[in-house]
Amino acid sequence: MLLTGKRKHRSLRNKTDMSHFDFLEKLSVLNKLICRGYTGTPKELAQRLSISRSTLYEIIDELNSRGAEIKYSRNRNTFYYNNDLLIDVHFAIKSLG
Repeated sequence: MLLTGKRKHRSLRNKTDMSHFDFLEKLSVLNKLICRGYTGTPKELAQRLSISRSTLYEIIDELNSRGAEIKYSRNRNTFYYNNDLLIDVHFAIKSLG
């Protein structure tokens, strides 16, 4: 899933200068941390993902525009999903032989 927004930015992958594989990996890690309620502050999460805070918020904005209600709790110090959804992020290369 390559997030290409129709709003402010044309392609998050191009903006962040990540390969498709790196982007999918970061999206997968972001999803897991949000699901576990263990993202930390926006600054900590951006550092954990090796991206800038602005890129983090662009990714979150894009996910929100696609139906994932991502919120931040200052009390719990984590991002969380405010709705029931499944984001399934994976990529595999398998031999057919």
